[in-house]
Amino acid sequence: MDRRVDALEHCYDQIARDRMADLPIVNPAVRVEAVGFRRWEEALLGALVTPWCINLVRLPESTGGPRKPGRKRERAFPAGHFEFIEAADEGFGPYEMCSLFSPVMEFLDQEAARTAAEAAVAEVLEPAQTSQEGQERAVPLTERKVSRRGFLGGAFRKAES
Repeated sequence: MDRRVDALEHCYDQIARDRMADLPIVNPAVRVEAVGFRRWEEALLGALVTPWCINLVRLPESTGGPRKPGRKRERAFPAGHFEFIEAADEGFGPYEMCSLFSPVMEFLDQEAARTAAEAAVAEVLEPAQTSQEGQERAVPLTERKVSRRGFLGGAFRKAES
C-alpha cells in the first residue's frame, strides 16, 4: 500500500480512538480501514471505512495548486459525476472525500463494511449502463411498460431469472 494511504488510515484510526470513541454515531463493530485503493487519473482512489462513516477518498499525486478545505469539487468517473470535498493533512497531504454512508450503524461487522466499500469503489470505476438491456434491468418490474404480447411471451419471467 502507498505510504499516504497508510498515513490516512493511521490518522483516522487516531481520530477514532481520541475524538470519536464515545460518540453515539460510532458503530463499535466497525474499525478504520483503507479499502481498494488504486491509481486513477493522477490520483489514488479508494474508500476509507471508519466506525462513523464510509467515504470515497481521492489522494492526488501532486498538490495541483492551493487547496481550500471544505471546497466542493465535482469529479468525473466512468459511472458518473460525484461531488468531493477538499481537505489536507500534514501526514498525507491533500485529499478529497465523497460521503457514501454516514453513519454506518446498518453494518453488522467489519466484513460487511469492507464489502460495501470495495463494491462502491468498483462501481464508481465501472461505466454506467446505457444499453437498452441495462436500462430495463434498472427499472423495477412493477414500473415496466410491457405489451400484452410481451407479458404473455414471458417478458416478466425473463427479467426475473
